Amino acid sequence: MDMRQVTTPTGAPLPSSLHPLAAIKAAALAADAYARTLRSENRFDATESVYTTLHLALHTILIADPNLRGWQRAALLLTDLQSLIPLDAIVPSRLDSLELRAVTLLDLPDLAAVHSMEEIHHVLAAAINVGAPRYNASNIAGCAAIYWATAHSLLAAPAVRGITNHAKAMGQLRTAVEREFSDYPASPQDVDAFTWALRHAFDAVLAMPV
Repeated sequence: MDMRQVTTPTGAPLPSSLHPLAAIKAAALAADAYARTLRSENRFDATESVYTTLHLALHTILIADPNLRGWQRAALLLTDLQSLIPLDAIVPSRLDSLELRAVTLLDLPDLAAVHSMEEIHHVLAAAINVGAPRYNASNIAGCAAIYWATAHSLLAAPAVRGITNHAKAMGQLRTAVEREFSDYPASPQDVDAFTWALRHAFDAVLAMPV
């Protein structure tokens, strides 16, 4: 079954983050490009070293800040190689996991706090409009990754004022992202179910009034 895209609602620009997300994405992009070149040459140990160095360096920078929020918390999870995350289960090998963690940094929304339900809708719709075409092109892991990263960013982004249905919306997202896999790697059926659970959670939040 294909995933449909959604119309992105108009709204205020997303707030600037406390950490330079653009710099982190630039580092991830450069490391990924180099690692892919090495992988194409079957230099797998060197490829793994590039991704590992990227994650360790970024994690060291991020963990030094005790006040991370929004995308920063999601980036901290992605770069923490000591902890398993669901994304590790949806690809077949450790090298694939290191690569997926790196490219998922590129999918993080520039979000440190939320100001309205309309803003939440905007962030979710933007993720869907990237994730759904990936899913329909059989890149299910890429779809799941942007959904997971977006949900975690929203969960870690404090509401700066009272937002109607905020707690209910976050409950929907939390239930989906906290799904656990019994096998690493997971079966294709479980990966698909995980991806759709995230999408259904997004749709449930998008159905909430702004």
